Amino acid sequence: MEKVKLKKGIAQIRDSFSSKHWFEQIIDSYLESKKGELRISSDFHPSSAGNCPRLIQLQMNGSVYEEVEPRIKRIFENGNFMQARYRKYLEGAGKFIEEEAPIRIEIEGIVIKGRADMIVLDNYDEKQLMEFKSINTRGFNELIANQVPKEGHLMQWTLYSHGLNMPNGVVLYENKDDQRMKPFQVKYNEELFNLIVAKFKMIDDCNKKGIMVPKPLKPDCYWCPAKRMCSKEK
Repeated sequence: MEKVKLKKGIAQIRDSFSSKHWFEQIIDSYLESKKGELRISSDFHPSSAGNCPRLIQLQMNGSVYEEVEPRIKRIFENGNFMQARYRKYLEGAGKFIEEEAPIRIEIEGIVIKGRADMIVLDNYDEKQLMEFKSINTRGFNELIANQVPKEGHLMQWTLYSHGLNMPNGVVLYENKDDQRMKPFQVKYNEELFNLIVAKFKMIDDCNKKGIMVPKPLKPDCYWCPAKRMCSKEK
């Protein structure tokens, strides 16, 4: 009991020096207590398809773990709730079919596993495979200017498309600042699928040989959680 009182007293002293409101402290403490998932596995995941191959290797071997601050966790969960909202809309419209559809692809000695966001019906009652993404205004405006979905998101959708044998679908972006939508109608591309498989196969080969994946010619390292580990070159 004395230990509990001491711990509570220390927490109160610490909180008294914090610039955060008590409500923020409660939410942040809760989110900080939720540890993220550490994926140590020989399986590949569609959500990582667009990542740097060295980052994929280090994450799947458990060498890199990124501590995410509470504010960023809230951003991620906001994206999850986006999907829940659209399910509600589509159920009301009578167009919802399935959510979190599982896939498992085994090819050339590698296994790819994941869950596709949603399967819906279009205006002609044809099945469409949906991938939902929330994005800020800057990123949303870039999508409008480029008129193509982000490469990593298209790669992710392509793996789901192959696994579910569904050649048509939509990568839907929602601007989290003002809820504008930008749907990209997409079709399955066999060439892109083969490129993703080749990338995963190269990582798998390096893992089996116990060597690091070669660093990309033009790596984007600024925000990469693996940049310190990667720089050691071991």
